[in-house]
Amino acid sequence: VLRSGPELEAALKMLRSRERRHLPEAARGDFERRNIHLIALLISLSALSRKESRGGHYRTDFPEKSPAFEKHSLITRSASTGEPEITFG
Repeated sequence: VLRSGPELEAALKMLRSRERRHLPEAARGDFERRNIHLIALLISLSALSRKESRGGHYRTDFPEKSPAFEKHSLITRSASTGEPEITFG
């Protein structure tokens, strides 16, 4: 999988533009689509945050490994906005 910053930003913009709405009579497929959407958003956000190439994650704009990212990434929800945030620790 080849990734680049501009492509990841475009993917995030598209995923964030999708409306998340409450479905009063949601079926199993609705929950599955919502979960797939969330996973795609989190993968895109994580890949954009990691400015290096490592293992199966290859960034064409950052082709080398970086010691700064020899850490686990943690996704949390922002207390102020509710949006996911990435930290490395």
